[in-house]
Amino acid sequence: MPSEKTDYVFDPATPTIVMTRLFDTPRRLVWDAMTKPEYLKRWYGPPENESTYEVDLRPGGSHRFANKSQWGEFVSTGVYREVTPPERLVYTSRSAQLPFQECVVTTTLEEKGGKTTMTTTTVFASIEDRDGFLKMPYATTGNTASLDRLEKLLGELAGAKA
Repeated sequence: MPSEKTDYVFDPATPTIVMTRLFDTPRRLVWDAMTKPEYLKRWYGPPENESTYEVDLRPGGSHRFANKSQWGEFVSTGVYREVTPPERLVYTSRSAQLPFQECVVTTTLEEKGGKTTMTTTTVFASIEDRDGFLKMPYATTGNTASLDRLEKLLGELAGAKA
């Protein structure tokens, strides 16, 4: 069962979702976990699926996330628009398997007292696209479960760095 540590805000008048989560970890570790394939495969996406992550972490560079399951392969691709380590990442995301157009994802990491607040704003092409995404199981429940796995990974990484 996913934790209740993740907040989601959906403004009915705008095609956005804002997700916020606090991690008891310095932001450098959070940044590494969200940008390095060897860490992404440990927390991002359904844990029972075989996943691959390709990351060309630079403005104009691309990313590709593929998850294989018993139902087939899900592939998400996009382009990095802004890469400002360890505080801000902006990229596009799209998938032929999803019922919406490309969206733009902005994640900011703010550190205070060794804790990091992750704020991710996803802007969809339309309110209808956003609402279609929200109907999918991964939209909140699955995403929160992934962030719970990220929290566990961050604890392991922080212990290894101590």
